Amino acid sequence: MSITVDDQPVEAQQLGVRTVGELLARIADDNRLVVSLMVDGMRPQADALEDLRAQPLEGRVVYIETTEPHEIAGEVIDEARKLLFEAETLRGQAVEHLQNDRPAEAFKRLAVCFRTWGWTRESIEKLALLLRIDLEQVRLDEQTLADWLIAFTQQLEEIRQSLEARDYTRLSDVLAYEADATNTRWQEALDAIESTLRPPH
Repeated sequence: MSITVDDQPVEAQQLGVRTVGELLARIADDNRLVVSLMVDGMRPQADALEDLRAQPLEGRVVYIETTEPHEIAGEVIDEARKLLFEAETLRGQAVEHLQNDRPAEAFKRLAVCFRTWGWTRESIEKLALLLRIDLEQVRLDEQTLADWLIAFTQQLEEIRQSLEARDYTRLSDVLAYEADATNTRWQEALDAIESTLRPPH
């Protein structure tokens, strides 16, 4: 049996683990996130991971690379900021195209906005789980981050309804006025998540 974690040999007996799953759980308890796993020189497929967890470590060669959740969170936040900046530009262009009766051009830009907003919302929710953050406890002015995510979902639904009804005047108004503050709110949400990554003074 040979176990290597972040290029350091590890004794399973010292950790008190006997299976692959117990080893992965112990790493998680140490607030490390597994980013690469090889067992007997092979990277397991995602659909085989559950079965692998039950396998004993005895007789196996296991190689693991980890990172701190905060490091991945920082990378995700940086990417979200970049994408949101681009989406904000596209939102403005979509409003302009709608006001000039060019809905097809507006839809192209809105498609990118929808992907970015959806990805950012999902990323924030996943980061909260990863970092054990209660979104009900994170405040953005007078509302919690959890409440704002719900409000944002409702705003997206209003945009979708306008699209389905081909009510481009309403759509333009929602994008120009109601969604105008969306980018600012996203930045505040990311700031709130990022603030949890900083060590306490």
